Parts: sequence; C-alpha cells; structure tokens
Amino acid sequence: MSTRTLTSIKFLQRIRQKDYRNLVWRLAQDVWATPDCEHFTDVLIKYIALLNPFHTSHADNRPHITLRMKTPAQLASQSGQTVHVYYNEATQQYDAFRLYSERKDDAKDEPVEE
Repeated sequence: MSTRTLTSIKFLQRIRQKDYRNLVWRLAQDVWATPDCEHFTDVLIKYIALLNPFHTSHADNRPHITLRMKTPAQLASQSGQTVHVYYNEATQQYDAFRLYSERKDDAKDEPVEE
C-alpha cells in the first residue's frame, strides 16, 4: 500500500463535535486502506445536510458517511466515485462500504456551507 499524507483527505464540512469528526476521519482512512479503494489518490468527505456525518439517503437507508474518491485520471476528467461507509455503532468500528460507479462531478458534490 502506498504512503498517504493527512492532506489527502479533505473535509467538505465542519464537524464541530470532536468525537464524530475523529470517527469520520478514521472510517475514511479505513475504507481507503481496503484493496478496492487504495488506488484512489483523492478522498473528499462530502457535505451532509444539517452537518450530520451519519445519515441515510434516498438510495441507501442504512446509516453511512459519504465519501467521494478519485484517481488522478478521474481528477483530470472531473469525475469520481461515491462511497458509502458503514460502521458498527456499538463498537465505533468500520463495518463495510459500497463503491458506486464512476460519474461526472456535480455542483452538489462540493456545496458551500450554510
């Protein structure tokens, strides 16, 4: 596995609660270290409505955090892949993830905080 720096993961929102912020950071690192995701070079922790890092969505009713991961080629073509990261609430440990197909970037991927 390649060496990564702390600047390779970018928060796209403020998570004021330190415990949640640290958990989200750790979960992002855990999924990034998996064989299916370690080739990505750019990881964005996406904006969450109401600043809730653990949420559900219309396409996925299991609580998750949302990442946007990109390779250098995807960065150049302004595309990437969305990843839903699941965790065990009782143990606060990474549980699983779902990697979606590549798609073009959208303005909603990096919204301005309200």
